Amino acid sequence: MKDKFHALTESLLTQEELQHCILLLFCLGDSSCDDPLLEELQIRGYIVKEKDNRVITQKGKQYLSGLMQKLAQFHNAGEIIFQHYVEEELSPIKKEIHAIRMQWRTVRDKRLARKAELQKMGKDKAAVHKDSIYKALQKEQDALHTHLKHAEKKYHKKLANHVKNIGMLP
Repeated sequence: MKDKFHALTESLLTQEELQHCILLLFCLGDSSCDDPLLEELQIRGYIVKEKDNRVITQKGKQYLSGLMQKLAQFHNAGEIIFQHYVEEELSPIKKEIHAIRMQWRTVRDKRLARKAELQKMGKDKAAVHKDSIYKALQKEQDALHTHLKHAEKKYHKKLANHVKNIGMLP
């Protein structure tokens, strides 16, 4: 999988093509932009200078379209490769995080229901917090919160390792 990703990145735009793409997209109408590459694009016939502004020609539009297609192909293929590569190891952790979250929500609902029940009985805030059932539910919710944070940390650590391993980060 890593080899496929590296082969894909090698087929990406060259540095020069990427600069051309940026200039054609963002610097044409800007008369203050004075880049030597703009002169090169003008010599190649991709842009023309009209009244202190640069305008893209039909040839330039075709060139830009080709560059954008290359970028789109890289984006789509890279996303598919990355999802396939990462999904195998991360899906069990995602399921674990989801299960812990659901359990945490259930305990939270029970705790809030107990609080409402105690308040209906006329207990004040201090008395509610001293209730043994309420305290046990609060303690369970705190423990689930800790488990959730640990599972999320594990997930993000594995995700970062995958990103680093396939060469997307230095």
